[in-house]
Amino acid sequence: MSGKKALKYVIYDVMADYQRKNNVQSLDLKTIYNEVAKSLKKPQTVALESQIRGRLQENCKEMANYLGKEDLFQFVENGVWSIKKDNDHEKNTNFIRYHGKKYFRYINNLYIYTDDNWKTFFVLIR
Repeated sequence: MSGKKALKYVIYDVMADYQRKNNVQSLDLKTIYNEVAKSLKKPQTVALESQIRGRLQENCKEMANYLGKEDLFQFVENGVWSIKKDNDHEKNTNFIRYHGKKYFRYINNLYIYTDDNWKTFFVLIR
């Protein structure tokens, strides 16, 4: 397995970061397309937009295209999506976000800030 993250997880992480940084609960597709393209350092093409829509629908229980695996996304209304925070990706992985020279990690139901060598600076209550 290569070190590349699956597109559905890239989308999830980008949406989670955007929602947290901008204090919003959901994102419109245009914002999702733009933020994912920036994160991947790729041009925002019709093909990429189609792939993003596909991953959103395949990982949303409410959608007809749901694959029956992970339920990561919430369809809010036409063209508007959110993440579901109570899922295996959020709970069971070392959910890492880079913040300056520190890392924001979600481990064992706790949010912690660490540096590269995992020295813990403080724990946040969830």
